[in-house]
Order: sequence, then C-alpha cells, then structure tokens
Amino acid sequence: MSNEKIRSYYDALAGRIESADATRNKAPDSTEFDVAYMKEFADPSASLLELGAGTGLLLNRIMDDFGQIVAVELYPAFSKFITPAAHVQIVNADLLGFETDAVFDIVILFGVMNYFNAEEAAGLYRKIARWVKPGGKLVVKNQMGRTEDVVVDGLSQELQSSYYSEYRTPAHEMRLIESTGLKVLRQDDIYPEHFNRWPNTRFVALLAERPADR
Repeated sequence: MSNEKIRSYYDALAGRIESADATRNKAPDSTEFDVAYMKEFADPSASLLELGAGTGLLLNRIMDDFGQIVAVELYPAFSKFITPAAHVQIVNADLLGFETDAVFDIVILFGVMNYFNAEEAAGLYRKIARWVKPGGKLVVKNQMGRTEDVVVDGLSQELQSSYYSEYRTPAHEMRLIESTGLKVLRQDDIYPEHFNRWPNTRFVALLAERPADR
C-alpha cells in the first residue's frame, strides 16, 4: 500500500525530529494561508476533526476558533508539539485503522491525502463521510496534478530519501469524495503561485459538504 511506502520516511523523521516545522519537508512555510482559509469556518461551538494533524503547525493557530477538537496523528513524536488544551483530544493512530462513532461539524486533511493511492483514498473517504455531520464540511488541501495524476515513487533528490506521493488531479479527487455522497462545493487555490514549486502540480483546497438530508 502507498502509505507503507512513505512510512519509512516518516518513521525516520519521527526518530530525529527536533522542531515542529521539520515536517514541512523543506517546503516554504505556508501556514498563514492555511490559517486564513480555516478562519472562514471559525465557530467556537463547532466541533473539528483534524486527520493527520502532524506537529500542529495549523492546529496550534486555530484551536481557539473551534469547540471540541480531535486531532489524529500517527506519530507521538509529532503530536507532542501540539499545544495542550482542555478541549483538544490527541489520538495517535494510522488513519486507515482509525475509527470513531463521533460526528463533527468540520473534518480537515491538510497535506495528507497525497500519501494514499486512489484505492486507499476511496476507503478513507467512505469512513470520513460517516464522521461529517449532516450539513457539515470536509476540507481537503494538498498538492494535486495540474492536468494529470502525478506519482512520485522512488528517490527524492530534494529530500535524499525514498519517497511516495500520489498527486491526483482535482477532478479525480472530487470523484473520490463525491462517490461517498458528499458534495464538493468549491475548488480553491489558496496559495500565491510561487508556492507551487513544481510545474506539474499545484496546491488546491477542496470544500465538500454532507447534505443535510443524509
């Protein structure tokens, strides 16, 4: 499975991480744009589920904007950087194995879904659809292929490590999301163009909603 191919890279990173920003993988800091995007959904009464919370680069700056929060992150070495708060629960689990009976107003995945192939992503989205309240929102943001799916499977010259990512096109990602019954409302380019460092991919945010009658 694709997440197993990338696991060795993150296992090694978790073993040596010394600062929260190490998970940026040498990319420039784009957190301010992620935070600005999430401010649209700020609501102290809204519950939030962040899948793949990492070191809290985003969550630490928006946690006061939401009510009850669950942050799911595989590596304790990463989640230790998440600011402790009474309304934030941290769960250390692989997303493919994570389960919950809870439902949330907002579910977010920032820089996560590119590590799963289409089959894995489809299965994960089927679970996520159950965790979104009727009328609730799903936000998915990561690099996506500009005109075709782009797969990186091998040595990353920049990182000098074995690496795996599947950058599906926005249209492909939308089909996977909408196959669950969720409805994609918007496709947003939330970063200035210079953050898109590779000619065949760009950062895209997809906003989906669970219909209120489901």
